[in-house]
Amino acid sequence: MNWIVLAISISFSSVGLFLLWRMERLKSFNKSLPSKVSIIIPARNESKRISPLLQSIQSQTSLIHEYIVVDDHSTDGTATLAKSLGAKVVSAPPLPKGWFGKPWACYQGAKFATGDVLMFLDADVKILPQGMEAIIYEFNKDRTPLSIQPYHMMKKGYESLSLFFNLIVMMTTGLFTPLGSKMNASSFFGPCQIMSKEDYWKVDGHAVAKHAVLEDMVLGEALRKVTGKNIRARAGRGVIVFRMYGEGLRALIEGWTKNFATGARLTPTWLLVLISLWMTGMFTALLSGLAPFMWQDQTYLIGYLFVGLTTWLLSRKVGNFSPLVMVLFPIQLIFFLWLFVRSSIRSNQKKVTWKGRELDL
Repeated sequence: MNWIVLAISISFSSVGLFLLWRMERLKSFNKSLPSKVSIIIPARNESKRISPLLQSIQSQTSLIHEYIVVDDHSTDGTATLAKSLGAKVVSAPPLPKGWFGKPWACYQGAKFATGDVLMFLDADVKILPQGMEAIIYEFNKDRTPLSIQPYHMMKKGYESLSLFFNLIVMMTTGLFTPLGSKMNASSFFGPCQIMSKEDYWKVDGHAVAKHAVLEDMVLGEALRKVTGKNIRARAGRGVIVFRMYGEGLRALIEGWTKNFATGARLTPTWLLVLISLWMTGMFTALLSGLAPFMWQDQTYLIGYLFVGLTTWLLSRKVGNFSPLVMVLFPIQLIFFLWLFVRSSIRSNQKKVTWKGRELDL
């Protein structure tokens, strides 16, 4: 019996390796770059986070036409800071009924932009040296809408609680499986998006996602349907990074609560099945320790170490996670389960809180 349980935990948890089999890095080639790229950064009380992004853009301004910060009624000096770092600052009009803050801010920035290519960046990202060149080159391959998920750079221990959320965000695309080259993207990552202005306005921009918690996925689906073009999603390691929820554990909980249950409902069924098998394998390895027979022949230890090692190998694909993940992954796994349940309950209540605003779902 113990070896049967071990075989189940190892085979199921190995599905994670299939889901993130290969994540190629974007390459930088300075040729055939679009001449007028407008960067749009929605910002609400981002004075403690936005400086690294604006400084990284400043160092690569020869590749862009303009960078615009849309101040979404900040009270912490975000607009003043952005101006001091060379950004054009647009004050978002009062939030109209039926709109969420981020889509409204992005929409206002797009109306103000004068470039023929629009790049939307979250305030917590940072473009690495030669990163802008790599992003624009990748977009320019066929000029279809492109999104890039940044590499997660952490500074404090609690930030590693985002581990399984980061992994699943990448897994839900299906693009990083061995079948990825034959698939079209089903996800459109929010932190970094780039598209032609023509394509953006064909779908009426962020107005199509004005009341969506995951406005990125709704916008991506509209772009795919209306323009007839495939949307693309890439991993940003070596090109673009972010530090998620550096303000503290409360911000991390609120952020993932807002996003995660909704995102699960938008994921293709076959990917949800594979992700569920992967997590079942990990929980089997973890909970089998409650059975006395699993301690015979060190069976439980074998399963635990296998899951720990594969989890750490996967974690390195999405962020600078510590090797301690091999031992401490149960903490992150249990936190994920708790927060996913919390997110599901909140979404059923049709209300979440984010950045001082209560959002009706």
